Amino acid sequence: MKQDFFDFPKLVESTQTPAKIHYQIGEFLTQASCALVIPTNCDGVAAFGMLSDVDARFAYNQQIYQAACANHSMHIGEVLSVKNKQGPPLEPYFIINAAVKQHWGDELTLENLAKGLEAAVVEVDRLGLSCVSLPVWDNKTTLPFGVVNDLFESILLKLPYVEWHIFVPKSGCH
Repeated sequence: MKQDFFDFPKLVESTQTPAKIHYQIGEFLTQASCALVIPTNCDGVAAFGMLSDVDARFAYNQQIYQAACANHSMHIGEVLSVKNKQGPPLEPYFIINAAVKQHWGDELTLENLAKGLEAAVVEVDRLGLSCVSLPVWDNKTTLPFGVVNDLFESILLKLPYVEWHIFVPKSGCH
């Protein structure tokens, strides 16, 4: 059953750090951010939906991502960061490909989502980023939004001084 997203919180702040999660409806590619975290698979297939939009805007990312998949260096729970070739002041500075599925048609699991989020947090910290955008990882998921939301908060709010912008596509709202 697809989750109804009308009741998601607009802003969640950490009680221990200035970290914040902003929930928004719309297209995550339009948010000014230091990085975009992209949910990916290990097949290198990005021909559908959101990933095709990323491919159209950042073709160089797609080439590097597909090469990593072709040589079997992408694994669930790992990330591949690609620096924006045009560099600052253009945003985003980085595309962080986070593998959350083995094959593009696989169902997203909570375990794989957690692995991808944990790896993304480590990478965001390593790169010293302060503002990151990411979509709801799979808007066709059967995972309950409350459980996914709790996972976002428990993992993302660990990283101090980062503003996270989580986007739910307009089509995800029923």
